[in-house]
Amino acid sequence: MNLETGEVHVYKTAHHERFVMDYQLPAVEVALATAAAPTYFPAYRSGAGLPLVDGGMWANNPVGLAVVEAIGVLGWRADELRVLSLGCTTEPLRAKPGHISRHGLIYWLPKLVSVFMAGQSSASLGTAQLLAGHDHVVRISPTVPNGRFRLDTAGEIQSLRGLGYAEARKAIPSLSSFFAEPADDFRPYRVPHDSIAPKRTGDNK
Repeated sequence: MNLETGEVHVYKTAHHERFVMDYQLPAVEVALATAAAPTYFPAYRSGAGLPLVDGGMWANNPVGLAVVEAIGVLGWRADELRVLSLGCTTEPLRAKPGHISRHGLIYWLPKLVSVFMAGQSSASLGTAQLLAGHDHVVRISPTVPNGRFRLDTAGEIQSLRGLGYAEARKAIPSLSSFFAEPADDFRPYRVPHDSIAPKRTGDNK
């Protein structure tokens, strides 16, 4: 997100003829911008002078945006989409339903970020399912206890690896359609320091 204008700033590969700038940027610039999560890191000032913060402030779960892009920009048919969305674990909201109406700002302030992110994730998943069909969108994001894992520590990597393995073991048998055949090679419209790439013979899905 661009802090100067308040507008969303999404870096995009050259997967459509409209996208003529971002593909020339080094990957490290994109990584620094998307890692600039408020309270953890300062805003990242891009080479072009843009003050950027983590896109998770706008799209913590981007699955809905991906489906909108596929249909609205690339022109793919909704019934041809198969979407596998992988989350980074989900924590239950810390608010206690029975006490919600009795608490004010002091109670809600430390919980607002998790509430907003949960709402955005739910809305994003609902958007994807509405556009592509519920049967065509699979979301995997295991629920874990509040505070079990922290964004700013690497001490639980082995536990996260084990959690991922356990989830994959359960999910893979039902995901055969995603791995039935190899994906098409990505052939961009443009490559860095070059003119428009040779015309593509088919769409990548």
